Amino acid sequence: MALQTCFLPHFPRTLLGRSKTSESSRVARGLRQLRDLALPDLAALLGGLLPADFFLDAPDAQAKRERIYPPVTLFWAFLFQVLNPAMPCQEVVGKVRAWFISRRNDTKRPALSTAAYCEARSALSSRLLQTVFDALRMHLDRRAAATWLWCGRSVKVLDGTSFSMPDTAANQRQWPQPSGQKKGCGFPVAKMLGVFCLSTGGWIGHALSKWRCHDLSLWHRLSHLLVKNDVLVGDAGFCAYALMAELKARGVDVVFRLHQKRSKDMRRGQKLGKDDRLQTWNKPAKRPEGSPWKKRAWNKLPAQLEVRIVRVSIKKKAFAPAAYGSPPR
Repeated sequence: MALQTCFLPHFPRTLLGRSKTSESSRVARGLRQLRDLALPDLAALLGGLLPADFFLDAPDAQAKRERIYPPVTLFWAFLFQVLNPAMPCQEVVGKVRAWFISRRNDTKRPALSTAAYCEARSALSSRLLQTVFDALRMHLDRRAAATWLWCGRSVKVLDGTSFSMPDTAANQRQWPQPSGQKKGCGFPVAKMLGVFCLSTGGWIGHALSKWRCHDLSLWHRLSHLLVKNDVLVGDAGFCAYALMAELKARGVDVVFRLHQKRSKDMRRGQKLGKDDRLQTWNKPAKRPEGSPWKKRAWNKLPAQLEVRIVRVSIKKKAFAPAAYGSPPR
């Protein structure tokens, strides 16, 4: 009889010679499983995340006339292609044909040509996609457990990035490429600032602008996504007096890396503990040039702001210790 009891329960994988599966590996495996699904199976699996009558009430979800690619079919086909970035349109059309064939009472099926699919995909309504996005976000919020919160509070993360797009005349006009690239040798680049929920991992919203735009200049287009008692986490680029004062007045706490131009002197202020100080910051005498806060809003900011400075040392094997400072509130 084989012995099933492990004498060292905390080291089963070590004894079996297998390393612990990383979170990224589990996510990659889940994506592979989604990519291996047939189109109707994908719709059946993910369709439960949307209300039962979603495609009956969603804007632009009803076909204006009978056709092979109504918005519902087109949405699932497009989602399947998003999950498989390297999948050609020809293969997607084959998936749709298989879906139609599986409906025994459906005599219609798309032609093998990709022209109809590409034309329908280019006309896919952005309002429909936005409505799907909002429905999924609300579904995640409803399913969020209290244990996912931090001290009963919702934590939201703010970060910016940039991305390139197809080199078309329209994109070049709206999203010009970086000036360091020679004309005809680069791609249009856009700046994006996004907010997502740390509890559910759900994407909450984003704002777009030209690549040379600073992240703070996009903030006011996303400020409505935060509510009282939220906690906002961001990098040193958001450690600005105006932003921190504005959010504190709204009852939102922030956790930011200390800006590189701020003093890291831990001898200043009231001592709360080791590497933990409560400091008072004075409002800058002059509104910074190019500040996204207009003069009237800037004048309403308080003259002083209490900020808690915490210094954290990160130690890694084979690396020298690194110290970081951040003002949580």
